[in-house]
Amino acid sequence: MAKTSLSKDQVKEMLLQVADAIIAAEPKLSEADRNLGDGDHGLGMQRGMTAAKEKLNSADPESIEKVFSSVGMAMMSSMGGASGAIFGTYFRNGGKALAGKETFDAAGLAAFLQAGVDGVKQRGGAAVGDKTVVDAMQPAAERLPRWRAKNFLPLPLRWPLLLKRVSKPARRLSRNLAVPRHLATAASASRMQVRCPSR
Repeated sequence: MAKTSLSKDQVKEMLLQVADAIIAAEPKLSEADRNLGDGDHGLGMQRGMTAAKEKLNSADPESIEKVFSSVGMAMMSSMGGASGAIFGTYFRNGGKALAGKETFDAAGLAAFLQAGVDGVKQRGGAAVGDKTVVDAMQPAAERLPRWRAKNFLPLPLRWPLLLKRVSKPARRLSRNLAVPRHLATAASASRMQVRCPSR
């Protein structure tokens, strides 16, 4: 039977798999960054996710909130710069939205995404259209509640379609802002295969 929620241990396993996928994607992330910046974004994400794995593996999770917030703290302390602040804030704020939750389900994911992007916008003052990561985070936060209303579960099996739908407003935005198309659609072009933990 398909799962519709995860325990704190399963959330930890899920994030470990996410970290492995991002670490493996370092060459693609660095290549994309070389088109706009200094090409070190992939290395920064690799460093942040390696630190997150070490933190997650150092102890059993106290709660779902702590699983996410510990990833945020690890990324913030290891990456430095804007990326560390952005992703650290995203995971820490998202984790706080899950305080007291015994399971991580569609409602929890929706709360995590919205609290995460709200924290990033508050910290940096960015809005949709400013050519920042908010241009991807905000559509994801807005899309998920609509899926919940249509009972699109289990969510882990729907990620590729969600990424495809989120990338549509990003492509429209790229036409308006002259953002390179291959960067605006990177999420859907390089989907990461992350299995739903079964334990």
